[in-house]
Amino acid sequence: MLAPQSLVTGKPWLWMALAMVAIAAASSIHYLATRTGQILVSVTGGAGVPLEHAAVFVDDEEQKTCANVPCLLGEQTVGSHTVKVTAKGFAASPHKPVRVRGSEQVIVRFVLDALPSLGLKVGGTQRGVLLFVDGQEVGELPQEVHGLGLGSHQVLVTGRDDSYRPMSRTVELEPGKLTDLGVIKLKVVRGLLNILPGPIAADRVTLLHGAERKDLPALPMTLTVPVDAQLAITASKKGYPNFFLPINFDDGEREQTYTILFAHEFREPGDQRAPGPMTAEQVQVTVARYSPSLKRACWANAFDARSANAGSVARVNVALTIAPSGSVINAVTGADPDGYRGLANCISARVRSWQFSPIDAPTTVNVPFVFIAADRP
Repeated sequence: MLAPQSLVTGKPWLWMALAMVAIAAASSIHYLATRTGQILVSVTGGAGVPLEHAAVFVDDEEQKTCANVPCLLGEQTVGSHTVKVTAKGFAASPHKPVRVRGSEQVIVRFVLDALPSLGLKVGGTQRGVLLFVDGQEVGELPQEVHGLGLGSHQVLVTGRDDSYRPMSRTVELEPGKLTDLGVIKLKVVRGLLNILPGPIAADRVTLLHGAERKDLPALPMTLTVPVDAQLAITASKKGYPNFFLPINFDDGEREQTYTILFAHEFREPGDQRAPGPMTAEQVQVTVARYSPSLKRACWANAFDARSANAGSVARVNVALTIAPSGSVINAVTGADPDGYRGLANCISARVRSWQFSPIDAPTTVNVPFVFIAADRP
């Protein structure tokens, strides 16, 4: 076996070749190092607030490894480049020219301008309800307010008088976004009640307000009533079944109108005959009495919130089960018409408070409601 010294003295050309390879490798590494550099990208908001996330583009090519900033981009070829950045809620930066030098780091700083808020949108269908922003009156709902600065704003929705319970909230406006508060419906605290006489004049009409009773003089009459207890109207006429009708302002309409309607069958004093079956005329009279408030409460809101695929006609069929007393004990509807979300549920809830004339037995009637877009109240 040869000793190591023998290898050296025996094959000097091998060591020379290895040395040349090492020199070439070192030269290549040095060459590559001097042909690339680094770009350090920092981004802040318009108020000097540093941003954590931004998209960085070099020569209009997004750098996927640079989602978080500041970001160091290595191995950028020597020469001229352009850099730009974008961030959510901020205007895109212009292109910045950058010259990369071998084995050096160049720093590129961006200060982005926040996009302005696109404003505030507040819907509403109640008459006499006003919008205030930061203490300044904007006007009656619905409203869309532009030119508001970013950040917190105080929003107040209230009536022109004390008829509604005001609603106040703090709203944060975001860059590049229209903040939509939806349809605001205030609770009625003082209602305007119109009581009209029907074709048969009542002998006595009484307004029930909780435990209080107040006899009303000749009709028609308009009353301002506090909505802090259960309200109802009762009326009597000799020879007719008594009239009883619960009153509510749950639809958000400050003004409600009710008509005193007795069963049409006249009875002689002392006639104890039971009420007869439900007639088509009784159904039509009751539906006509309640339809205006139903249209204001349900159709107006559904129309204002309709989707893009909403048709010009909306139809909802309701199956009403009526007790012998004339009260509605069940109301079943089909699905919402296309584009009018919530319309069927609103109608179902409203008709449960309707009062029909007394009948001899529980009865189910089908009532179609047809709404036309051109007839929005």
